[in-house]
Amino acid sequence: MSAARPVAEGSVPSLDFLVIGAQKCATTWLHDCLGEHPELALPKHKLEMAYLGGDLVQERGPEWYFAQLPEAPAGGARGHVSVEYLADPRSPAEVHRHLPNVRLIVSLRDPVDRAVSAYHWYVRKTALPAVPVEEGLRQAMEGMDDESPAHAPLRDVLERGFYAEQIERYLTHFPIDRFLFVDYHDIARAPERVLAQVFGFLGVDPSFRPPSIATRPLLNSYVGALTRIQRLVPNTRQAGKALDLVHQALHRLGVRSASPRLDAGLQRALAELYGHRRERLRELIASAPPEQQPMSFREGIGWLGAPVEQTSRAR
Repeated sequence: MSAARPVAEGSVPSLDFLVIGAQKCATTWLHDCLGEHPELALPKHKLEMAYLGGDLVQERGPEWYFAQLPEAPAGGARGHVSVEYLADPRSPAEVHRHLPNVRLIVSLRDPVDRAVSAYHWYVRKTALPAVPVEEGLRQAMEGMDDESPAHAPLRDVLERGFYAEQIERYLTHFPIDRFLFVDYHDIARAPERVLAQVFGFLGVDPSFRPPSIATRPLLNSYVGALTRIQRLVPNTRQAGKALDLVHQALHRLGVRSASPRLDAGLQRALAELYGHRRERLRELIASAPPEQQPMSFREGIGWLGAPVEQTSRAR
């Protein structure tokens, strides 16, 4: 595989913003809502694997990458959404190399809730064996030091919740005032306020209400029969979208909509795994401008807890 080809100055257009939220943290919802704003331009479909730093762009080159992204309307902004920007340690340097002035939107979620949702998602997509979520997460915890390729998907479920380390990789290249932090749980309870915050950060009309605002983030149902069906059908965009709609409908009806309960021992282990990382994340968020912090953080509610003392914005 060839290395990414350098881009001559002025040879390709730039991007104004990236959504680099974590997996299962409403990035698809953000992509849809942002794409409906008349002043913003994003790809029609969420191009997860076409991201700066990833294998696909390294193979095909940044010219190919920028060609996948539509031009911004006059006076508007152009962006891209992928959960891989945050997870891939190669991305921050490549993003800075090609987009030194980009704005970064980071959507996050309680890491334990995110891990439960991600494990079930991987089971649905046949990336992991069809074992109960609790059993799968216990296996992931027990094998955190197992660096074999066979254990990589289980490590991935947990490590994608290491938000502080992931954000600090970007802070090596970008100042903290370039970031907007969004909480998944704020989207669930007050999507209009979240979108007004996002649109304001991007400098476009904050009063616009996109049609997709009513869809809410993708939600799992935990109906075993439906999961078994999904593991048998071809993994195509059309089939995935249809089954997502079924999961959403069942969730709204309250059919196996609650996340599986984890036993006390596993909950303690996960709390310990994420505990110090959560504290470091709170420090990082507190160093951002208040208007670029999650609503729940400013209000002292939810998984991030009460705001910590504002720190100097040294970066």
